[in-house]
Amino acid sequence: MFGTISLYPHKFVYKITKETFNSESYIDYLDNSLLKQMYKKNNRIFLIQDNASYHKKKEVFEWLSKSRKYIEVFFLPPYSPELNASERIWNFTRKNYTHNRFFASEHEHKITLENAFNELQNNVLKIESLTKSFL
Repeated sequence: MFGTISLYPHKFVYKITKETFNSESYIDYLDNSLLKQMYKKNNRIFLIQDNASYHKKKEVFEWLSKSRKYIEVFFLPPYSPELNASERIWNFTRKNYTHNRFFASEHEHKITLENAFNELQNNVLKIESLTKSFL
């Protein structure tokens, strides 16, 4: 799963993918999910991301350089999950939906995560409460 949280306005975008996390699946997420759901005309997205290896691949940098009109990327320092707002979403999801639960199948786990993320997408106040320390 790829996910991005907007601090203002409070919004959460995600995409479940069967593909492994690599530059190709990440570019697909940026292009077909993030830009389509968060880009507003005459504005830019300022994306702050961690140091996952696929974030730093040549193909990703090439895509980003072609998309500078729409998106600009900044990297978090290595090993700093406390600075990553998306970590709040993952922690909330683990605590309230997946922790200490048995899933009979990968499909059941996926459905649980989709339900959690869909609830978050429709609950601006919850996103705000999870990320207020970043504002």
